[in-house]
Amino acid sequence: MKQNAFLKLTTAIMGCMLLVAFLGISDSHAQKYSAQQITQGQTAVPVSTFTLDNGLTVILSPDHTRPQIMGGVVVKAGNKNDPADQTGIAHYLEHMLFKGTKQMGSVDYQKEEPFLNEIYALYESLGKEKDPEARKEIQKKINENSLKAGEFAILNEMDNLLRSIGSSGINAFTSDEITFYFNQFPPNQFEKWAELYSHRFMEPVFRAFQSELEVVFEEKNMYNDNFITGLLESFMSHMYKKHPYGQQTTLGSIDHIRNPSLNKMYEFYHTYYVANNMALILVGDFNINEIKPIIEQKFGQWKSSPVPAFPKYEEADFNGRELVKVKMSPIKVGLIGFRTVPNNHSDEAALDVCNRILSNNGQTGLFDKLVADNKIMMAMMMPVINNDYGHSILLYIPKIIGQSHSKAENLVMAQLEELKKGNFDNELLEAVKNDIYIEYITNLEDYSNRAVLFAQAFTQNRTMEDYLMYHEKIKRISREEVIRVANKYYGPNYLVFQSSMGFPKKEKLEKPGYEPVKPSSGQKSTFAKHFEQMPGKISAPSYVNFEKDIISSDLGNLTNLYVVENPVNDVFSLSLRFAAPKNQFKTLDIAANIMNFASTEDKSLDQIKKEFLILGCNYSFTYDNSYFTVEMQGIGKNFNKALDLMLSLLKNPQIEQSKMKMITDQVKGERKLENADPSSVGGALFEYVRKGNKSSYLDRLSLKEIKKLKAENLLAEVKNAMTGQLEIHLVASKPQI
Repeated sequence: MKQNAFLKLTTAIMGCMLLVAFLGISDSHAQKYSAQQITQGQTAVPVSTFTLDNGLTVILSPDHTRPQIMGGVVVKAGNKNDPADQTGIAHYLEHMLFKGTKQMGSVDYQKEEPFLNEIYALYESLGKEKDPEARKEIQKKINENSLKAGEFAILNEMDNLLRSIGSSGINAFTSDEITFYFNQFPPNQFEKWAELYSHRFMEPVFRAFQSELEVVFEEKNMYNDNFITGLLESFMSHMYKKHPYGQQTTLGSIDHIRNPSLNKMYEFYHTYYVANNMALILVGDFNINEIKPIIEQKFGQWKSSPVPAFPKYEEADFNGRELVKVKMSPIKVGLIGFRTVPNNHSDEAALDVCNRILSNNGQTGLFDKLVADNKIMMAMMMPVINNDYGHSILLYIPKIIGQSHSKAENLVMAQLEELKKGNFDNELLEAVKNDIYIEYITNLEDYSNRAVLFAQAFTQNRTMEDYLMYHEKIKRISREEVIRVANKYYGPNYLVFQSSMGFPKKEKLEKPGYEPVKPSSGQKSTFAKHFEQMPGKISAPSYVNFEKDIISSDLGNLTNLYVVENPVNDVFSLSLRFAAPKNQFKTLDIAANIMNFASTEDKSLDQIKKEFLILGCNYSFTYDNSYFTVEMQGIGKNFNKALDLMLSLLKNPQIEQSKMKMITDQVKGERKLENADPSSVGGALFEYVRKGNKSSYLDRLSLKEIKKLKAENLLAEVKNAMTGQLEIHLVASKPQI
């Protein structure tokens, strides 16, 4: 016999709180891998920054919560630094810096070099040649020399050496102003990792270019198939009519991709890949005093050189409301662009708060309310801040049926005017500051994410102190400052970019049809032989002790509790997972979605969401075909209040039938986007191959069936799901536990 859902849940959570209060959490694991706690108003993230004699910046952040290190090298250069006649060079170079050096990636560089030089020269000729037949002849010669050079190449040797020391997540990315190379590795392999990473950026060799060119071709075709890429590139070209932010893209133009210059790539490397324009980032389980001498020895070899100043591109302000109309999307999409501030501007923090009043993670903003009230399908403010310029994109999507661009634009602009007039309450102001704080400290929580954030801070010319104390600036932002920046930057001059339904013709990059290169196998470079002979430290493994490090308890009534201490910061996360197999709960995916818009008998949806955000908390309801999950995250000291608020919502949730129309419109929009997205179509085909007629795409409700659903039936489905087997997962700092 099934137990009352709310009674079951309340009993389980009370048991959870009592059990944790009495048992506490063992410190056996935390003593070995402990981290200082981040508390509001004070950041305890340890960071040490110093500069080597050659100008290389070193940023170290010890984190002993796990036996891993995230290491990377960042360069203050990206696609904005590409030559105007060779866009995409920064990204191409990122790929080539995985191909080795004169000592790594080749069995005999002296014999390989003549063929590589001939390939470089042939690509220069290819870029100048316009005659199709002559180009084919040059490409044939490129292929012939690539095959000969391939006899000496050891492809992926660098990746394999990194994996040999336990590395994972080997990757890199290029953006407007940053290129970052990184991976995770065990602490006892630090010296070998430093040996390889310091070597990879000295005397690199751009080998295997033929095969990498085909990879970039595929990358360009993939992004061209995504309508969002074309939409944003077109928008940016109108947002920045002179600056590379709008006139160049990371992958480069199709013409430049077809005609790469390896000579200009080397010029780019020698210009920007110098020690004084780079930084070494390390976050993880290490002792600074132990690794510092190794860093100085290995990375101190890099050369430094003056870096040319980036030219200034003067962008004229928009003249009133500048309108651009295109047909580039499967549904109507609007982008409204405002010029704002660059990185490190004194108004940056105030604009951050200003934007969160419009849309935030707790969905309490002025734009969020338009969506919740089903007045528009989507509306949100997306700030983009770079070193030279900044802008905000007001993204809106009109309702699928019956709403024009002009009506949707009027709705969002009216809310923007409300902000500029100061028509928002102080509770919302303080709530969004909590929203920023939670996002800030949870971003720093993960060691890999922290390394990326520190790399970005370096390229933005921020000190680590400024970056880590950003939340303190947020706390001091006043209501008057928010109103001031809203009026200053969201004024009468802006770009309106309206896309209606249309599918523009896309140019495909055809592969040249080269004969594949057959690299040498089973051989090792001189560097690899040296690398393998380097001694590695032996370290004792550290295992999670499931008896001491995790509190687990059977609370009865098919309920199990799992509690772990958060040793990093004062954020809690609570997950309630109810077993709910899809074959028994046909409409639970829709029901879970609509629970995100539930109110109670005495509180509206807006009141509930605002109360959560004031507590520095957010929540969500999801369903993954196996579990119905209630998730909460927030500031630890407010855990009990947030839990009481969630219990009041779960006790007797209310759903207005009007919300069903909103859900139906959302699903309709999502499915139109699915049909226009090749990756989504590919995913559906892959699932059909695996599951046949049992594919979730075939088994899900149709739009007609969704339209017929009643709110009360969906609430009954949720309550029924909450009577099943329950897992409670709680992560919190010890004072909150």
